[in-house]
Amino acid sequence: MTRPPHDPHPHPHARAPEPAGPLRAADRRKPGRFDLRRPVPRLLALGAGTLLAATAIIVTTSAAAAAAPADGPPVPTDAAPLPMGRPAAPVFPNTGPGTEPDAGATSSMVEILQAPAQDAPPARNERPAEAAEASGRAPAARKPAARPGKPGGLAPPSKTMHLDHAFVTDVLRSRDIEWRSTGNCSDREKPTCTSFDGLRWTTLDGLLRFADKSGCRIVVTGGTERGHAPGRHSHYNGYKIDIAPTPCVDREIEGYDREGVRGDGSKLYRSPEGGLYARESDHWDITYT
Repeated sequence: MTRPPHDPHPHPHARAPEPAGPLRAADRRKPGRFDLRRPVPRLLALGAGTLLAATAIIVTTSAAAAAAPADGPPVPTDAAPLPMGRPAAPVFPNTGPGTEPDAGATSSMVEILQAPAQDAPPARNERPAEAAEASGRAPAARKPAARPGKPGGLAPPSKTMHLDHAFVTDVLRSRDIEWRSTGNCSDREKPTCTSFDGLRWTTLDGLLRFADKSGCRIVVTGGTERGHAPGRHSHYNGYKIDIAPTPCVDREIEGYDREGVRGDGSKLYRSPEGGLYARESDHWDITYT
């Protein structure tokens, strides 16, 4: 086959490369959406790098702060680790079994325990003596508390309080005061008995005061049982009590002020405490009002 004279290619289907030159706009490849050549991806990459660097700095600073020793008193090296935020306990000398405690520390502790307690401050509503004198009023004196263990001097809650037989006998027994009855009984309704049921507190207190002041041996022969003279201030109502006469008792009562003679001829004596003593034939009849 004869080639045409105008065909420059040695092969009929081969084409020579086109000469190099400027590319057309259609032949240029556009950069991708996340191509770093674009401004937005560049800004995103810069922000991510900055965030990673800040995180690394924070982690390093926290680790250094945790490794630094905490402020506070020294802690033994063999002590158990303390939780965070709790102050370390001070180190005390060993005083366990088999060791001798520090003599100085022991003596100081004993002095503290044996030191007398300071007087309590007065209450807010209490006024001192100086303030009372400034206001023109005399300061009130403190009344001594009653001593139950001391004969006499009972603090009666009420003059009209009536006692029972068991209570009165317990009190008399504790003060070495005896009592007796012809019937050897304590029934209040029987005249031959000696009963203390219904005895007034003031009557018992007056008897205890008399026994304490006189120092005599006291024997009670009559209480609140029936068989005595009636009246408002009678035995049955708890105002009177009878005791046996003895030289000691007679001497004590006869030293009181005379109050004349009663209607039945009994001599009357008045004690400084207000008790009225009547000398009957075989006993002293005592009234406390």
